[in-house]
Amino acid sequence: MKKDLVLTILTRYTFRKIEPFFRTLRKTGYSGEIVVFYDIVDKKTLSSIKKWGVRLIKFNSIKYFNNNIKIVHYRFKLFYELLKKEGENYNKIFICDIRDLVFQKDPFDYDGYSKINYFCENDPINRSNINSYILKRAGGEDALKKYGDNLVSCAGTTIGDSNEILKYLKFMSENLVSGNPIDQGQHNFFFYSGKIKESKCFHNFFGPILTISNLNKSKIKFDSQGNVINNDGSIINIIHQYDRNNKLLWLFNSFNNYILDVMDYEYISLKRFVKKILFNFPLIKIYFRKKYHNPSEFD
Repeated sequence: MKKDLVLTILTRYTFRKIEPFFRTLRKTGYSGEIVVFYDIVDKKTLSSIKKWGVRLIKFNSIKYFNNNIKIVHYRFKLFYELLKKEGENYNKIFICDIRDLVFQKDPFDYDGYSKINYFCENDPINRSNINSYILKRAGGEDALKKYGDNLVSCAGTTIGDSNEILKYLKFMSENLVSGNPIDQGQHNFFFYSGKIKESKCFHNFFGPILTISNLNKSKIKFDSQGNVINNDGSIINIIHQYDRNNKLLWLFNSFNNYILDVMDYEYISLKRFVKKILFNFPLIKIYFRKKYHNPSEFD
């Protein structure tokens, strides 16, 4: 009998960072398979992950790192190679991020799915410099003109039947360019150009996934049991980027983890602030602009 599959990838995180993913997924009653590709993860974290009935697959991230290929790119290649061999064993597949994603319901417990499904953020592509840039890198100026008015679709969540997911992964793994922030550009180009005809786009508050991104917190509504809900009152299956909202971060974490996560966020914000100063500081900026990505280039 075919199973459903949740498929993700992990490097360098401790269990604290990813515990909400496994805890909330299994709490929904999901009994399908969970596969996690991993590298550079400590033994304690691996042991904790296994307790949730997870299949772990080791890979070598160093070879990608040495060739300046980022995890957001090579994950598609790893997933594709796995499903080429084992795809026939699965019914529906959910490809997803791991650190910033939690579940309120079984991810496949939804009646409105098409053969493959993608999930939008809140703003049009052409309102974001970075998303306009990477879509143009993926499909050229014509792609930006044709599809720029569409909402940004997040590359961190895709759900579909095994055959369609395999087609998607093949496209992504063959078209990503090493060293460029282009995975989401290719993802948007794939769906909006109709590479698979029977695909379906879901907007926030009208489907099984809520993607927080820069969503105003006042738009997030809860039912009487504290579940995040759609406009029609139905419980949203999956909340992506939940850690960008302090109330959701509190809701899905222990007190200690919440405090640590808030501290992590403030640390990252401080680093970004310092980088912006360095990129605009006389003389020093010449060095930094040669060596590092400019954090203000796409703001």
